[in-house]
Amino acid sequence: MKYQIKEHLPVILIFAVFLFIGVYIFDDFGISWDEYYHRINGLVALNFIREIFSLKAYPDIQHGSNIAFNESTKSYGVVFDLPMAIIEKYFNINDSHIYFKIRHFFNFLIFYISNIFFYLLLRLRFNKNLSLIGVIFFILSPRIFADSFYNMKDMVFLSFFIISLYFGLKFLNQLTYKNALFAAISSSLAIDVRILGIIVPLIIIFFSLISFLDNKKITKESYKKLLAFIFLLCFFVILFWSFLWLDPINNF
Repeated sequence: MKYQIKEHLPVILIFAVFLFIGVYIFDDFGISWDEYYHRINGLVALNFIREIFSLKAYPDIQHGSNIAFNESTKSYGVVFDLPMAIIEKYFNINDSHIYFKIRHFFNFLIFYISNIFFYLLLRLRFNKNLSLIGVIFFILSPRIFADSFYNMKDMVFLSFFIISLYFGLKFLNQLTYKNALFAAISSSLAIDVRILGIIVPLIIIFFSLISFLDNKKITKESYKKLLAFIFLLCFFVILFWSFLWLDPINNF
């Protein structure tokens, strides 16, 4: 046990320092020009969901059932914006300084978690030292590090894209229903931030079929697991993006 801790101590220390720095400085950054838009995006989606379940809509924002909902959510998903809107309304946060700083904190937290999966992703191919060096280079990129606090489109998408790549490779390396579930959830989160996230599941499906054609001993069970991944992917993409609820195919 002591040997395992000692072996992984550099990794633990680097991620601990990274987390400490991020938590310490997350409120030092200003507001980017499109953060207000994303806040409204989440609030409109929240009203839309409340109206579906016959709950009273929040009067201080536009109703989700009107044109504003379609216009505000058809370009970007609400995987990040909707939970932030729920937190803002649940805790009755009316100070703009506070709710934008909360968004910065969670923006960084998602990026931090994605770096753990980035390290695990590198470990699938490289040894511990090279993987750690790769993570350090990634963290120390000035543009990426700064954006990880206030860029709620690109950095959140990058974070979920990394996570989906990791679980996608896990599924390709080992076809199990468990890996299919995690690959589907992570891929759907990436898609529901930006539609470009569909690249990962397309890669999974393509290389799975190539592998099936190359392996003559492939069983029907493998096809079932791939179909399970596709089904779960479609289910979670719709579940996590309320814009798709009323008309999944056309809205997508």
